[in-house]
Amino acid sequence: MNGKKGLSLVLSGAMMASMLSLPAMAANQTAPDFPDAANSWASESIDRWGAAGVVNGDENGDFNPTSSLTRAELAQIFVNMFGLTEKAPNTYADLRGDEWYADAILKCTAAGIMQGDGVNANPMALISRQETMVMFGRAMGVVPEENPDLSNFTDGSSVADWAAGYIAPLAEMGIISGSGDGSVQPSVNIDRASTMALLDKAITVYVNEPGEYTVDNADGFVVVNTDGEVKISGTTAGVVVTAGSETGTVSLSGVTADTVKVDGTAAVALENGSKVETVTVNATSAVTVATGVKVDTMAINDDADVTNAGTITKLEANTAADVKNTGTITTLDANAAVRVDNSGTISKAVIEADGVILDGKKPTTVDVADGVKNPTDSKGNEIKDNTNSGGGDYYPPTTETVGGIVGVNPVDQSADDPITEMPTITASAYKTLATGIITIDLSSSDVVPLHENAQHKEGTWVGFAIKAPEGVTSANYSFGTAPSDTASSSVELTTGDPNVGGGAEGEYYFVAFVNATAVTPKTYLTIDWDGAGDAYAPQKYEINLSGVKTSTKTLTGVYTSLNELPENVQSSETGLAFDGSTALVSNGGSGTLTQEQVKGMGGGGEYTVYYAVPQEGLSFDKIIRTVNGKETTWNISSETGAEEGAGWWTKDEETTGNYYFKWGAVFAQKNAQGIWEMTDGGKYEYTLRFVDANENVVATYSFTVDLSGYTISKPETVTDVKVQTNGWVDGSSATIARDEAHELDLSEKVSLSQAEVTSRNGELVEYIGVPTEKLGEADTVVRTVSRPGVDTLGTATMTFEELQGDSRMGTLNEADGYTYFKFGTTFAEKKDGVWTVKGTGDYTETLTFLKDGVAVASCSYTIKAGNISISNQVEGAITDVTAPEWSAETPNKENVNEMMNALWAEGPTEVQGISVSQVFSWSGSTLTINKDNVTEGILNWITTQWGGTSVPVAITLSGEYKGTTDANWSGAVLVWVDLKTVESGPMTVELSNGGVTTLNVAVTSSAG
Repeated sequence: MNGKKGLSLVLSGAMMASMLSLPAMAANQTAPDFPDAANSWASESIDRWGAAGVVNGDENGDFNPTSSLTRAELAQIFVNMFGLTEKAPNTYADLRGDEWYADAILKCTAAGIMQGDGVNANPMALISRQETMVMFGRAMGVVPEENPDLSNFTDGSSVADWAAGYIAPLAEMGIISGSGDGSVQPSVNIDRASTMALLDKAITVYVNEPGEYTVDNADGFVVVNTDGEVKISGTTAGVVVTAGSETGTVSLSGVTADTVKVDGTAAVALENGSKVETVTVNATSAVTVATGVKVDTMAINDDADVTNAGTITKLEANTAADVKNTGTITTLDANAAVRVDNSGTISKAVIEADGVILDGKKPTTVDVADGVKNPTDSKGNEIKDNTNSGGGDYYPPTTETVGGIVGVNPVDQSADDPITEMPTITASAYKTLATGIITIDLSSSDVVPLHENAQHKEGTWVGFAIKAPEGVTSANYSFGTAPSDTASSSVELTTGDPNVGGGAEGEYYFVAFVNATAVTPKTYLTIDWDGAGDAYAPQKYEINLSGVKTSTKTLTGVYTSLNELPENVQSSETGLAFDGSTALVSNGGSGTLTQEQVKGMGGGGEYTVYYAVPQEGLSFDKIIRTVNGKETTWNISSETGAEEGAGWWTKDEETTGNYYFKWGAVFAQKNAQGIWEMTDGGKYEYTLRFVDANENVVATYSFTVDLSGYTISKPETVTDVKVQTNGWVDGSSATIARDEAHELDLSEKVSLSQAEVTSRNGELVEYIGVPTEKLGEADTVVRTVSRPGVDTLGTATMTFEELQGDSRMGTLNEADGYTYFKFGTTFAEKKDGVWTVKGTGDYTETLTFLKDGVAVASCSYTIKAGNISISNQVEGAITDVTAPEWSAETPNKENVNEMMNALWAEGPTEVQGISVSQVFSWSGSTLTINKDNVTEGILNWITTQWGGTSVPVAITLSGEYKGTTDANWSGAVLVWVDLKTVESGPMTVELSNGGVTTLNVAVTSSAG
């Protein structure tokens, strides 16, 4: 609970009359005329709930304000207020099911508001104050206290145990406080007027129509009971999205609340820095937690879709929900077969149920309960327990705690009037075992004010100290905004400072301060404890500042629009100008945009966001905008005059007014085919950071632009296209010059030699016919070629004029009604002289036709390149064969080279006691081997050197051909010849890029 105290609600007529005020209404509705309520002390409350349709009169039109309330009547009030529809099975002994109140009793039971006594519902029993408080608390999602303290009430000990947990938090919020004598009177029956007053006090805003609502009451609730688009901002005890909210979206923008309870199927979006203690999801809703939003606990009790880009301390998945996480979840309690897609951070996953699916990044810690199956990814791969304390198989931990790191409190070094009272800074650290990086988590006991450091630079300076190894008094380090592998700066370490680690003499610390409100804080540290020494390896650290409380404001009351200027702002070229070209879309809107419309939006595919930002307490020197992770900076100062905006900026002259500005962004880009397409699925997460002259972030505002409801129409798809690669397209009367040399019949398999591919330069020709009427007034064609197995997309853009100029396109008015094109396509690529087929199958080609840069038609077709195969046999690649030279520095180097040369010399030559006559010779294109000169002495020498009876020869390859080289043989390409078994004929030699060539061998022998 927020712990704030509000006005006490005393449930007695005398005091109510002076304490109640009418909270905000959702609409100007007319209250029923209750004649008997006009003079009631609670008349305003009765009128409010009558107008909202929550209560009605009796058959005489009377409200009967002093009459006691039955359990059945309160059940009907809650059904009306919360739009309850689902009914529980009837298990009550005293409920037939056909009574007027039966549905209300069963609906409240299904919603968890009413439970009965275990046997009976007791519908006609008068309801007590404590029963009313419990039912109300359940309806509002109040979390009951485990150890309630009701000692402030004189009769607090008389409150039933089952009621005390709800009454305590409601008392903290000031919704109840007791009567004049300090008693809560739990067993006293409540009347109808007091019930209306209670609801009036407790529910600050009751929303039964779409719209935007602002609340500023930490002790009151907001209830949303309508379809459509609803936006809530401000501070409240809690928000209830009722079962009556079935469609639309409830946006909680910059909301601070204890609880959010989702009972309806309408989408719920927590955004713009909202902070909520407990979110309970009881319906199949789509719940989104945006960047910058913090939730302490979220409990999912129905098969909802939850998307988190913010921070959730604990997420309890009690049903088979779908959770997509791009933000941070400290603990995931999987109590059912939840499906999680994680690309953010999950520190710990506690698995309490079978069937849990964890896709994406694995949680840092996975703890599987005894008897529970390990979770898997969606492909069935097990994710094992890594705590060694639960069920499943043991999987080693991924982190370990690191000691010796402490927080250092801020000290204001301002020369004038320094701040003397500063919050306490604490630090904890852990090492990620896979990377070795140590993460230091810093937190503060309270808001750290802006102050000056020792260099008199203003910032939110928070410190930490790392204890050095024993005997180390200085170190090298690198401290910056990006990781570093080296530590280039030197520092003498701190010792004896009572503000650092207790100040013990002989203990040395590396001390650093970081500005938590800097645009880009220094959060990467590398320390080398012994500099150039080798006793310690450089250690990397990362500083986590999320626990530091700062003075940075989360702005509220900000207006944004995509299609209209803020209220009371007139378009001005010197101030803020309206751009009608981009006003075709609205945030959350829907519709279809043509290619031409998108092209005309700003510079093409752009929208404009118009802002109204409250001036009060906000001054800045620039604004930094982040959209889906992409950052841009605008050097605009809050001092800029109202008429100095050049169409982009203005402001109210009063400081209680607003700053007004606009900022364009891209929502569509042209693809490779020249067609406009939506980017990022049409959803854009925004954060604005307002930065002062000292580079401190003084305020932030986060919101979402949702254009996903818009579609961009595609150009007309042309299907009756003629395609041919081996002659004119059937029926063509085109006058394009035919290119028979590059034609290929791809209707069946075709095999080409290396020489044939060379003659075509790896290209084939295509003749394409497109119905002229489909082209309209197109003046340009964009051609793309997609080849399977090839990452890059072949793209070319050509105007019709360019094509006609080089005779590659026929006339536009062929008698058969077609326009003809001729294109060349590369089907083979050459590497190291060897041709191979480009890609691994058929090609998909697309032609997009443009008029003045706008796509008007497109067609796609297939080129059966998968039918092409290319022989890897290369003819005539070997131009010379010689004796190789052994270059490795080994003891036998000279002996080896002597023998290699002798085998090629005319000889005879004496080599190491062996008479060697010429064995090898090269002439023309043939390697000749004289088998008569292969003696037992030579074979024995070969066997001694390398084993076997093979010796190498060095081949020289022509032109661009390459083979595998051997560094031991002076980088030569070798062929090994077995002198004992070699025979006349071709020898296959492998080349680079899968090619092969032939070495012609002729063996001569007197024997043969």
